[in-house]
Amino acid sequence: MRKAVLFVFALFLSCTQKSSTQNLSNCNSPSICPIYSRAYRDSALNVINNAKKFVYVWMFEIANYREGDNPLLSAVCRAKKRGVDVKVLIEGGEDFLGDKFYKKQHSAYRYLKNCGVNVRIDKTGKTTHVKMLLADTNLIIGSTNWTYYGIEKNNELNVLIRGKDTRKFKEIFLKEFKHAKGNKFKKNGGQEIEIRGTITYVSERVSKRGKAYTIFKVKSGKRTYRIFMRGHHHLKKGERVYVKGTFYRVKRVGKRVYHNEIEARYIRRI
Repeated sequence: MRKAVLFVFALFLSCTQKSSTQNLSNCNSPSICPIYSRAYRDSALNVINNAKKFVYVWMFEIANYREGDNPLLSAVCRAKKRGVDVKVLIEGGEDFLGDKFYKKQHSAYRYLKNCGVNVRIDKTGKTTHVKMLLADTNLIIGSTNWTYYGIEKNNELNVLIRGKDTRKFKEIFLKEFKHAKGNKFKKNGGQEIEIRGTITYVSERVSKRGKAYTIFKVKSGKRTYRIFMRGHHHLKKGERVYVKGTFYRVKRVGKRVYHNEIEARYIRRI
């Protein structure tokens, strides 16, 4: 164990003493090499551009920081166009990460979707914090997010692993990718929902700006939902209704925070 630690440390020194902008051509080890800071971009590009079979990306934070100007996203799209199997799994934006995180993620998500990449987001309620790039038998894993600061500015440390030992990482990724969501990337954890149930509470209100809205509650099965809907709909307690809208675990309106609320777009008495 001590020899292995010394070996990796020696590799780190040898790779970083020359320059922080080196790429894979400067690494003499056939199986493992540390990648420090600015070297990540060129190393990742090398791995993606030379992939023949697949490119799998598993990433916490990813950003198209200037439209079409993240070199790694562009390389992934080029790999897709030349027939490589490309799959990307990213964090979906838990509530505590905020709107700014969501906007960056969603911009990159749309960019990848538009160039035909199979991109998915992780399950709601569990944060993906992985930073992994796997292309054929080349694995880069460590601390670098695919953002402007991660790629261009921060001090980051990753390791390149080459060879058959990367197969287990492929198995783990594909298992998680299989169970991830395909296209339900929603702001603040929102997800499309349809419910049927009985109204237990109704309050028709008018905002300070003179906008009419209704707050009501619907019991569906064992659960009761708080629902917001624009306008007055003359609902009555005890009526059965069908409601369609977006469910938010946390919804922020100005300084107010609402939990487990449906923003309804459509309602019908049944």
